[in-house]
Amino acid sequence: MNCLFAIPFSLALTLAQPANASPVNDNCGTAEPISITTSCWAILNGLEVSDADLVDHYRGSIAPGHEARLRIRFDHPDGNIDVRLWNSDCTVLLASSASTTNDELVTWVNPGQVDADIVCEVYLNGTGTVPYKIYRCQELVDCSAPDDWEDNDTCFTPKVLPFDDYLYKTGRTVQQGDDDYYEITLPPFARLDFHVQHDPSAGNIDAALYESACGNLLQTSATMESEVLNLTNPTAVPRTLIAHIYMAGGDPCAIYKVLLSGDPGTNYCTSSLNSTGSAPVISAHGSASLAAGSISFSSGPLPWNVPGVFFYGPNAGNVPFGNGTLCVAGSLVRSPVVTSFKGSTFWNMNYFVQASSNNPITPGSIYRFQLWYRDPAGGGALFNLTDAYLLAFYP
Repeated sequence: MNCLFAIPFSLALTLAQPANASPVNDNCGTAEPISITTSCWAILNGLEVSDADLVDHYRGSIAPGHEARLRIRFDHPDGNIDVRLWNSDCTVLLASSASTTNDELVTWVNPGQVDADIVCEVYLNGTGTVPYKIYRCQELVDCSAPDDWEDNDTCFTPKVLPFDDYLYKTGRTVQQGDDDYYEITLPPFARLDFHVQHDPSAGNIDAALYESACGNLLQTSATMESEVLNLTNPTAVPRTLIAHIYMAGGDPCAIYKVLLSGDPGTNYCTSSLNSTGSAPVISAHGSASLAAGSISFSSGPLPWNVPGVFFYGPNAGNVPFGNGTLCVAGSLVRSPVVTSFKGSTFWNMNYFVQASSNNPITPGSIYRFQLWYRDPAGGGALFNLTDAYLLAFYP
């Protein structure tokens, strides 16, 4: 779907500020520089043409194989605006729009192998003072164009991706005979989810996961849908992986998106049912790298509005405790008291603060986390515990 038309109607009709942001952009040589990003929510507000300032020019850069989309929105009762799209020196007309609607849309695909400058001319066709706004973006539409992660064509020249809570990158291309390789270092006990999202009808893609340098083949994904590679590192040392993306069948090329997510650690032990009828689970969000500064924990489903305490220690346990199981042993460090909100509870653990605790968070330290919480409606001991979460910290 053309993402320019995904803008909420109420937002699109919000009036711009009545003063032009750059009144000196009246010709091609003085065109105002603008960024044309891959986000179609990029908006320029506060723009205006009038009898005293008939025309505005804007200059942006379009990547190879990308389609530029510039949409000008205004209210026709204020006056009529038309639009022209030019090459960098305004000698070649690339596109134009002179509709009778409140929208003028111009598009152009860069067919070259290098970035190309374009100039958007917004002009008053008639009389009046017309406030307007510009929605602009660019989207990859030519799969034969190389993306900005090249050259990641072999196991020995992969694009290195950081393992984090979430990474999403659009506009990736792969061609027959020009595969893509990505290197991810999976921290101890962490889980990787590597998604390759694409439209199989426009070019089918398959994926494989290897040990470093493409040693052992660990996993493949060869569906007619988006490809998914999942792996958990069960060891206490980092594990380097290579994801291999390649064309399947006879299609010459394809466009895809990379979604890298996962968990920084691993759940273990088993929680008991509480008064909600469910067994709550503890989760971690963020990075176990001390450079991140902190990591967040959450848990649910829990009874509403009950107090609880997160705690951690160096060893695993398996001891009946209250209505549940104590899965952590050794010297314990407790969080401040937290209260569940609508069935969930949260704690953000600051690495700097914990560095001075009985169990300091330092590179190489391994700890196990659990939540203790009140459960008066659960009967028995009137309190319970979640399962546990294993984390290994690194610089």
